[in-house]
Amino acid sequence: MTSPLSATIVLAARLYVAAVVVFAALPTRGALEATVGDRQGAVTLAAHFLEFVVLGVLVATAGSRTRGPREALVVAAVVGLAVALGTELLQWALPWRSFEVRDLAVDVLGLAAGLALVSLRRRAAPAAGARRA
Repeated sequence: MTSPLSATIVLAARLYVAAVVVFAALPTRGALEATVGDRQGAVTLAAHFLEFVVLGVLVATAGSRTRGPREALVVAAVVGLAVALGTELLQWALPWRSFEVRDLAVDVLGLAAGLALVSLRRRAAPAAGARRA
């Protein structure tokens, strides 16, 4: 039986992945030019990185509700890589967006950072419990 918290985390991960894909299809250049101007490149790279840190953490955490820790990380890595490549390919097909290898690389770095955070947290949790005992 799945707990309400587990179901909520899984739903949050699914909705977040869907939001990433939808946002990737939106025309954003005008909004970025109006809000950040010349800093558009740096802002979009930071956004890509953070977007995939969160994706990695959410998907790995959701996966760990039904899988072992290593399997959850592998599933999160596969999902994250598929979303990163899929969104760039989607943007390649849209006339108002473009495929950027640089964005794909930053997505993968963000995903790796998110998965590293989950892994480090899992390693620290048993140590923290042992100190309390």
